[in-house]
Amino acid sequence: MLFAQKGVEFKSKEDQKAIEIWIHGKHISSFLYQDELKKAVLYPLKTMSGKVLTRGFPRDTRPGERVDHRHHLGH
Repeated sequence: MLFAQKGVEFKSKEDQKAIEIWIHGKHISSFLYQDELKKAVLYPLKTMSGKVLTRGFPRDTRPGERVDHRHHLGH
């Protein structure tokens, strides 16, 4: 754990080149800085109830979602 204050935690996952963001025990997003990415991103982005706000394409395509704009990760 990198930091924790008032229910917010940042957990380093160096082997995955990611930092997980947790609020009150719920995974909200991850800061990804992997080599294959052109720039670091927050992915996925979720609400406190667990609803995913970002689409999965191209990393984790879900049924019924558009598969265009490969360069818009999580758009």
